[in-house]
Amino acid sequence: MVSLSPSARAADSGFTQFIASLWPEAQAAGVSRATFDTETRGLEPDYKLPDLISARPSRDRRAVAG
Repeated sequence: MVSLSPSARAADSGFTQFIASLWPEAQAAGVSRATFDTETRGLEPDYKLPDLISARPSRDRRAVAG
């Protein structure tokens, strides 16, 4: 069994909430609830991404002008 750190569990919870927040937009676009649930079931955050490894923001992070 894999044990997740508190920051990883928080990221996982946040990811689940993020996916749930997409439902109203998908519904408005004509996606059925069954399709949304089928296509999002089992999605997991990619813990290799730097923002998911640590809950602390980097001190060297600079805003990117677009």
